[in-house]
Amino acid sequence: MNQDQHRKLVAALWAAGALPFAAPPKFVKPLTGGLSNDSALVQADGEYCVIRVAPARKRRPGVDPRREQAVLRQLRNTGIAPAVIHHDPARGVLITEYLPGRHWRREDNKDEQRLAQLLRQVRRLHALPPGPNEIHYIAHAREYLRLLQAQGREIPPATLRRQERLAARLKETRRARALCHHDLNPNNILLARDQIYLLDWEYAAPGWPLFDYACLHATCDIPLPALRDCFAFTTAEFTLATTLHAHVSALWEALFQRRGLCFTWGRAWSGGGQGRKQSGGGFVSHGVGRSQAG
Repeated sequence: MNQDQHRKLVAALWAAGALPFAAPPKFVKPLTGGLSNDSALVQADGEYCVIRVAPARKRRPGVDPRREQAVLRQLRNTGIAPAVIHHDPARGVLITEYLPGRHWRREDNKDEQRLAQLLRQVRRLHALPPGPNEIHYIAHAREYLRLLQAQGREIPPATLRRQERLAARLKETRRARALCHHDLNPNNILLARDQIYLLDWEYAAPGWPLFDYACLHATCDIPLPALRDCFAFTTAEFTLATTLHAHVSALWEALFQRRGLCFTWGRAWSGGGQGRKQSGGGFVSHGVGRSQAG
């Protein structure tokens, strides 16, 4: 959407009674949005805030507005995410406070205090009660494959074999369970007010915390020693998590960005952590998160 379309969208929401403000909000600018939503910065009732609109027709597989609402309620007053001002899942409208800042950069990994701050927020997230509606990663991947096949896309046999191997490995692996973000890429990590906030909770759900750490390793180059200080894992477990992350990300990119279905390792660990880099995000691809920066 261009700026004029964003402006008209905000006006239409006000006219429909979908916004909780005392007076019509002043449109400021569009914000970088994901493939499944549109976002705008507005000034309303004397404050700046972000309006995100995610219509049902754009909703991606695995996104459940009611589940997101439950997660955002859990995050209230934790300082992990920007404060929610208004959430109407039926209309697909989410309004949050605006936090001017910038997104995570790979050079931030060299700042020990900043890196510790990020990982502390992730640990705090994982320490919250996980709740119901756990993510089933292979069911998620199978739905992506079904949609790819419905598009007439050819699925390489190696992709199907890999998925079945992953299913078997996950079934036999005892995994911790926690509330997970599932898309911790740089665009969903905001540095603002000397704090770190996590953005875009559409895919958050109970799951395997090592998936979040695999995502951080693949998309942010978070070093393995720092991850080990947060969460105990074996070489085999981390390899499984990075392979799962890379597999799901490759399917997402093939489906929603019309890329060729090629699998690359998510920096799968082999002692020193050297490997080929995987560029995708968790359940959504790197770089499609809503931006509050600027």
